[in-house]
Amino acid sequence: NGTCLLASMGLQLNVTYSKRDNTTVSGLFSIDPSNTSATGSCGPQLVTLDLRSSRIHSLLFQFGMDPNTSQFFLQGIQLNMTVPDARDPTFQADNSSLRALQATIGNSYKCNAEERVEVTEAFSVNIFKVWVQAFQVQGDKFGSVEECQLDENSMLIPIAVGGALAGLVLIVLIAYLKG
Repeated sequence: NGTCLLASMGLQLNVTYSKRDNTTVSGLFSIDPSNTSATGSCGPQLVTLDLRSSRIHSLLFQFGMDPNTSQFFLQGIQLNMTVPDARDPTFQADNSSLRALQATIGNSYKCNAEERVEVTEAFSVNIFKVWVQAFQVQGDKFGSVEECQLDENSMLIPIAVGGALAGLVLIVLIAYLKG
């Protein structure tokens, strides 16, 4: 009873398929939120988010939990979609042994950088500006944020540049005072 998943993200699907002329191509399909419906289900160990549109019959995200570490994570993605110019227009892929978008239960996972989740050799998902929380959602609001490693690394660059500039100013000041 209540909300068990909050999610905000941009999605692109990278699909490799054979065309009618037997050439292999990679297609990039963006998910348009205005033409996509979302449903889901809550369970004690598994939370699902199912996205559907005219082309996508089902894009299912499964979030699991590890009670030993008190963490939730994206454990599975299933895709069933139509690719009109493919030799076989129905494309299907799934993987239920992922470990992505991981955070402590009660907290939320946030990443502004683009993340690529490899589902199969022929299918991967680009996730942009993700903010997700599964299980123990209080008051329909995101909990404390746990940022991804990519965002933390992007903060090191401005700190390093600022430190280098401060050191340079200090050297110039000492040279000026000595001169």
